[in-house]
Amino acid sequence: MSTSKVGISCGRCGGTQFEFPTNPKPNDTVKCIKCGATGTWGAMQKSALDQTKKQVEESLKKLFKRR
Repeated sequence: MSTSKVGISCGRCGGTQFEFPTNPKPNDTVKCIKCGATGTWGAMQKSALDQTKKQVEESLKKLFKRR
């Protein structure tokens, strides 16, 4: 079994550290610490889910190609 880490990065600068409120709600603002770009917590959650799904699909394709 292998493990992978899915990280979220800023779409503008690639930064990986963000500022957001404690217990954020979907419409709360998230700010990239590196460049100051902003978005919503809900959009960040969707992006994380999409990236995770893509990574799982790619891993499964590789697994089944080997068999």
